[in-house]
Amino acid sequence: MGLSNRKNFGPTPQTSALAQTVAMSDIVKPALFEAVILVGFVAWALLGLWVDAFLGLRTILAWPYNYLGIVPILGGVALRFWASSTIFNTGNGTPLYTRPAKALVTTGPYRLIRNPLYLGGFLIYLGIIVTIPSLFLAILGWIGLPIIYIGIGREEKGLERRFGEDYRRYRQTVPGWVPRIKRSDADLG
Repeated sequence: MGLSNRKNFGPTPQTSALAQTVAMSDIVKPALFEAVILVGFVAWALLGLWVDAFLGLRTILAWPYNYLGIVPILGGVALRFWASSTIFNTGNGTPLYTRPAKALVTTGPYRLIRNPLYLGGFLIYLGIIVTIPSLFLAILGWIGLPIIYIGIGREEKGLERRFGEDYRRYRQTVPGWVPRIKRSDADLG
């Protein structure tokens, strides 16, 4: 058998381009999705400032460290991107109710907490309130928390209907918002 008859199992220009396209798609879809969400947060922040000014609401006093709000904003953006890309790539769906994941997603940030998209959104909102001290946004945040909590409960009931015992086991072992810190046996004794 000559060299010309051997099959090439290594990367070729065609397979390399396909791999790059797939990899780009794995990044671009969640990035675009989260960019739209982030634009919504920015619009919400600007609306908050406008409402404060329009209603003559006193804004929360600004202090010299408002720029520290960027830390939870960046953390929330990173967490949401990680969670969205996990849903897009592992769950073969989207974070939207209209096109949910086809499989139960228990990898990525979902192995640590059940609600990384909500936690990421909370961090972004918290960062916005620290950065742009709007009384209107602070009040809406307090009103919104119980509404989000109710929404999470409804979402979890739907996941339980769709995935049954697999979701019940997942819910029992993975916390909703705060990751568990596992102690090793060496730490205990």
